[in-house]
Amino acid sequence: MFTREPAFLAAVAELPIAARVADGAHDAVAVLGGERVVEQALRAQDDGAVALVVSDAVSLRTADFEALHAGVRIPLVIARRRVRPDVANGLGAASDAVRAVVVEASATAAERIGTTRDAVAWARLLARGDLRSVAVEATPTASLALFERATVPVTVLVSVARTGASVIRAHTLGHERAEVTIDDGALVQRVEQTTGEGTTIAPHRFETLHRLTLRRALAAAADQTQPTDLADALHDARFADALAAAESAEPRRHKRS
Repeated sequence: MFTREPAFLAAVAELPIAARVADGAHDAVAVLGGERVVEQALRAQDDGAVALVVSDAVSLRTADFEALHAGVRIPLVIARRRVRPDVANGLGAASDAVRAVVVEASATAAERIGTTRDAVAWARLLARGDLRSVAVEATPTASLALFERATVPVTVLVSVARTGASVIRAHTLGHERAEVTIDDGALVQRVEQTTGEGTTIAPHRFETLHRLTLRRALAAAADQTQPTDLADALHDARFADALAAAESAEPRRHKRS
């Protein structure tokens, strides 16, 4: 792995058989962070990197995701601490029991964009596919969106708090129920599912996000398969832009076909 980020260097140390620190991007997994991530990605790709890792997706604009989607040809994995794939796997197989999805989130103004993207991500995951925007209302202190996935209505509400850690609570409605709680302050990431047989809680994940991300990048590089991370992040960012774009105190409605 080609990186100078301490957290990823620690991840390499925890995987001594599968990974080692590289002197350059050639034949390595290159970690992208800081400024000009798109330029870093294209340069690493030209230098012969086998995979890319985006370490801080929150700092990227929607235009950056679009540029990466258009220009990157090698596997790219994104570290999203509130949308960990291993936590999302706790949702299990797709079910036709979902009748509606409701997501509520709270974040400070500084965390609003990142939390909104992640709230949209959980809406997408619970609805089992990409969303279609129906209507959005936004003010400087709250955003409310109605989406659809096939025939399933999806509601996302994001409120802005003066202080406190970001919280996302999401659940499905139907004769089977899935509930997701992401609470940064309490360090909780929990997935519960309730069926006619009872309630199950997915096991807590102890692996660090950076180690998980490195393992996923190595697997993608070995298989030369493109994970859905970039397409998913672009989807979430585009819809989050509409939710977060509140420039006046008057509610305004945005519609898409």
